[in-house]
Amino acid sequence: MVRASNLSRSRISSQNLYYYASDLYPSFVGLQEAADVMGISISGAHRLIRAGQFPFPVARAGRSYKVSVKALMHFKDIPDVIVHVDDIENGALHASGG
Repeated sequence: MVRASNLSRSRISSQNLYYYASDLYPSFVGLQEAADVMGISISGAHRLIRAGQFPFPVARAGRSYKVSVKALMHFKDIPDVIVHVDDIENGALHASGG
């Protein structure tokens, strides 16, 4: 029998096992990934940034841009719900057919 205390959590280290869904993702993604989620081309995203019309702030990182995952979730009306880590793990196990 596998006990829950024996399972490793590579990204979660806090004793509080309730998190916002956005906490389980990287804080930022590249502009290409953000453009894909938004349904626009990367060149269209660059045009919007240059025109100051991108729908939320972007961060410049050298020659590239980074987009906040929380801002992207808000733009796509994805709720930042509170989840329990066990629910995430059980959902992943179910999705993998295990």
